[in-house]
Amino acid sequence: MAEKISVYVDKELHKLFKTEAVKRGKTLSQFMVDAAVQSLHFPDRASAGTRMDQVREAQENYFSTEEILEIRNESRRY
Repeated sequence: MAEKISVYVDKELHKLFKTEAVKRGKTLSQFMVDAAVQSLHFPDRASAGTRMDQVREAQENYFSTEEILEIRNESRRY
């Protein structure tokens, strides 16, 4: 059996949600459930940052921030 969740939002936010739901051809309920499920599958900023650090550290050709800025500035000279 399905469970019901009620959330109270101000009128402007409700209007925004409703408009976006209509644009996607969904009911407001479908839109909100889809948005909630989607947010569960995306990492938060801390997790994403940790993963990016792991990928960066695994690279053989790691450039420091200073090196990247120097390369960028050098390429702008020409």
